[in-house]
Amino acid sequence: MILLVDWGNTFLKAMLVASLNKESIHKATSVRLESLQQLKDYCDKLTLNQVLISSVRCKDDNEQLWSILSAYCEDVVFAKTSSEACGVICAYDEPQLLGIDRWLGVIAAASYASQVVVISVGSAVTFDVILNQKHLGGHIIPGWDLLHASLQKTGQVRAEHRELTNQFYQLGQSTTDCVHAGIHYLLRTYLDGLVNDINQFIQPYISQQSMQKEKRTLQEEPYWVFTGGGAEYWVNHLDTPKLNYHAKLVFEGLAKRFTEIC
Repeated sequence: MILLVDWGNTFLKAMLVASLNKESIHKATSVRLESLQQLKDYCDKLTLNQVLISSVRCKDDNEQLWSILSAYCEDVVFAKTSSEACGVICAYDEPQLLGIDRWLGVIAAASYASQVVVISVGSAVTFDVILNQKHLGGHIIPGWDLLHASLQKTGQVRAEHRELTNQFYQLGQSTTDCVHAGIHYLLRTYLDGLVNDINQFIQPYISQQSMQKEKRTLQEEPYWVFTGGGAEYWVNHLDTPKLNYHAKLVFEGLAKRFTEIC
């Protein structure tokens, strides 16, 4: 069996698959593990042929992760961002600076359509655009938890932490309500703006490719991919029907990166 590991800023998720094809990924269920000890307990029950890892953690964390997993499997591999993979070209001049979770999401999504937009909602909100297998770049902004934490550093603002609720036009009548209503409005306005303004981001590149007589056709509207721990909420609450939730995007990209069929 093959173990896929996605270690983000907040959670560690694992998925066990028999092969790296799309069907196996879509059928498999991921588990969220709260600690490395839980990962060890999980692996105690498994016989592993290969472990593939996406990790955005620091060097010490990754060394500790490798030490644990190498006790269960000889073939433990960390995915790395590269200038090109699976026919997809990275926009960064220094690809190693692009987070591996973003890169794997771009690799996975690039085959969905000629124009693809990937929005990942987690500790940070990231936005990436792909045009004809070329990653054009994107944005990074703080997510819900980081925005909330930033206000805790001020002298007087001490808001309680709450889960997201649909309060777009709410006026807060307590510090906590004001913080939550403001962050919700900020994130929703940003995401709505991307949906409404996406052609302004993409059109210069389409015109450029047209001048170069790009052979591949382009659809009029991009295919929208939302992923990450907070993505499903926004797919259900933004005022557009064209958003697609892909919970397993990083696992799909991880499998695609290491399979021979790219």
